[in-house]
Amino acid sequence: MSDGARRGGDSDGFGRQGRAKTLLFYGVILVVALVVLDVVLHVGRGLRAPRASSQVPGTAKDAIDVHAVFWKFLVAAALIVVASHLLGAVFRRFHQPQVVGEILAGVLLGPSALGAVLPGFSHQVFTPQVMPFLEVTAQLGLIFFMFLIGLELDTRLIRGRGHAATAVSHVSILVPFLLGAAAALVLFPSLGSASGRFVPFALFLGASMSVTAFPVLARILSERGLYKTKLGTVAITCAAVDDVTAWCLLAVVVAVAASAGLGGAFVTIGLSVVFITFMVVVVRPLLRRVADYHEAHGEVSGPLLAMIIIGILLSALATDRIGIHAIFGAFLFGAVMPQRSELVGELVGKLEDFTVLFLLPLFFAFSGLRTQIGLLGTDPKMWLFCLLVLGVAVAGKWGGSAFAGRVVGLQWREALGLGVLMNCRGLTELVILNIGLDLGVIPPALFAILVIMALVTTFMTTPLLSVFYPREVQERMIAEEGGEEGEHAWRVLVPIAKLDRAYELVHTALSLAEARGVRAQVVLVRALSTPALRAGPMRMEAATSRAMSSLRPLVEFVEGAGHDAVALALPSESVADAILRVATERRPDLVL
Repeated sequence: MSDGARRGGDSDGFGRQGRAKTLLFYGVILVVALVVLDVVLHVGRGLRAPRASSQVPGTAKDAIDVHAVFWKFLVAAALIVVASHLLGAVFRRFHQPQVVGEILAGVLLGPSALGAVLPGFSHQVFTPQVMPFLEVTAQLGLIFFMFLIGLELDTRLIRGRGHAATAVSHVSILVPFLLGAAAALVLFPSLGSASGRFVPFALFLGASMSVTAFPVLARILSERGLYKTKLGTVAITCAAVDDVTAWCLLAVVVAVAASAGLGGAFVTIGLSVVFITFMVVVVRPLLRRVADYHEAHGEVSGPLLAMIIIGILLSALATDRIGIHAIFGAFLFGAVMPQRSELVGELVGKLEDFTVLFLLPLFFAFSGLRTQIGLLGTDPKMWLFCLLVLGVAVAGKWGGSAFAGRVVGLQWREALGLGVLMNCRGLTELVILNIGLDLGVIPPALFAILVIMALVTTFMTTPLLSVFYPREVQERMIAEEGGEEGEHAWRVLVPIAKLDRAYELVHTALSLAEARGVRAQVVLVRALSTPALRAGPMRMEAATSRAMSSLRPLVEFVEGAGHDAVALALPSESVADAILRVATERRPDLVL
């Protein structure tokens, strides 16, 4: 018998020794092990050891007992994630941005709701010992989220329509900024701030009025199918310019607020300019080489991903030490990454889900726990301040954007629709408010008022957009963008779930058209079920492009048979909702 056959025969005998023999062997080994352990422990009882230090290295006498707090942190984190996604799903069902529900979930878990209704339970879950853990985790999530925001920043949008987009965006920043600074004259004497300085208070209030939530705006346009329409392209371009300008403005405001005087502010701004120059001149070419290496080797390896994460953390550390905020370093590191490269697409895929689904809800909850709506109480003056802030925010952002849009050539409906979209604030507002509260620039009462403003202005976006652009108008815009020319004799809607069955469905549609003796238009729909992305449209665009490429052979098949084909790839939270929307817009004669 050969060695190979002998080895095969030996391996075939594994497990064939009989149950009784195996159990006997196992029992003997167990008894021997217990006897040996008992002997070792008996001998060891008589040994004496020198007295060790009572303090464990790396701890202090007044340090938090991690073992006693960690399980509470896990309970709090689980509760936060569940509440965030439940409320996010509820708001999504009513065609609202999911981020509205997630921010509201954080507020409800805080002292304004849960703390008022069940104070004992709230104190047991969100104990003072848990809060530092929650804060650190939330700030870490914010750093990675801002890196993703930087990754999704597409400067080519700005280059294409630079003059008009810059004019609209800067007016939409300048008008609410000035109105916010003017409102500080009314609010500061009554609300004050921990710093006691008017200039940082006024600058922060102006900055909080000026922002637009670029990721939320992109999501609204994509889900409504308006992304490629004239309104969509103008809005997304203006929002991209707004995003860059607003973060630069905020960095200057933070530098002024964090510095003791004007001289210190200039030093901070100067160091920031040096750091930005270093990132653009030195780091950006290095990252281009990294992207080329990735494209040559085809995947993001463990060491490469670790290097990128280290770069994010070091960049955040640099801006934190400079004196602005860690988020600016993370944002800039993402912004200097090679845009639309395969590396960026893979990084988004690897980092986004964990950041968006776990870390960001912790940030929402941490912000909610700091939001004390009870500070407004029943005092009519405080609620009048709230109405003032809301009115200034809407009038400045919406009015400024609409006026500038009309000046650069938009029709009034388009200009007002643009203003509605630019008035959406979402998560971006929450980031700014937390920075202001951390620096002691804005007091807790004003923080609560501004959180209410962020929720209201984000919530009102989709209903107001429907007022200026009713469903039938949106359908006409989408049809014009899709290049439809007149009515076809017979239209068939074919949702494509799996490509291996697509040809069978398309062949059925063509056979039915031939039987009727009519020329058919076959609408091929590929609905893409995507998570609630907040890091911009780049990942959605990449997924849409791949889906459209996969539909190309089907389009050629239909056109080769003498019929017309329309290919649609729609990112959506719900595949069923996407198909229903297309059916409503296209009004097919048959759905397969």
